[in-house]
Amino acid sequence: MMERIQQIQERFNAMLPKPLAGDNFQNQLKESLKANGAAVEQPQQTPQEMEPQIQNDELLRNDSTGDYDSEKFDELIKSTADKYNLDTRLLHAVVKAESNYNPNAVSTKGAMGLMQLMPGTAESLDVKNPFNPVENMDAGARFLKSLIEKYNGNLQLALAAYNAGPTAVETYKGIPPYDETKAYVTQVLDMLKQ
Repeated sequence: MMERIQQIQERFNAMLPKPLAGDNFQNQLKESLKANGAAVEQPQQTPQEMEPQIQNDELLRNDSTGDYDSEKFDELIKSTADKYNLDTRLLHAVVKAESNYNPNAVSTKGAMGLMQLMPGTAESLDVKNPFNPVENMDAGARFLKSLIEKYNGNLQLALAAYNAGPTAVETYKGIPPYDETKAYVTQVLDMLKQ
C-alpha cells in the first residue's frame, strides 16, 4: 500500500513546479528543530504498525448525533493553545476542518489523527503515535505555530502551508491554486468569525 502511495506522490510531484528551496520540507523542519535545541528522534513504529489510541471511541461521540464531540477535547485544546500561545478558537477550527474531532482519522493521503499529521511531518516533530490525541495536538499546534511565525503572522499563508505544505506556498508565492487548499483556508477563517 505504501509503495502505491509513493508512486502516486511521485506522479503528482512530477506535475508540480520545482520548489524554490533546495532541501525538502522534512529536512528543513528537522534542521530547524535541531537548531532550536529540540531532540529529533526516529519513531519507534511506522504509521502502518500504529494502533489507534482510542479503542472505544464511542466515549468521544455525542449521544444525540453520533458525531465526535468537540467538547470532549476542550480541555486538551485549551491547554495546548495556552502552551503555544495560540487562539483556542483557531485550534478548534483546524481540528474541525482536519478531522472533525476524530482522533483515529486517516485521510486518503495518509494524514493521521486530530490535526491530520502527514507521516513525514509527524516523524519530523518526533511523534511516536499520531493517534494519541495529546501527542497529535501538541505536534500539530507546534507545527501551526511555526508556520504562523514563518509567515510573520499571516494566518492565511500559515493555514495554506498547514494544508498544502510550506514548499507549495513558497513555490506559488502565496496560497497555492489548489481548490482543496483555498476551500480549507476559507473554511477555517469562516469558523473563526463565528
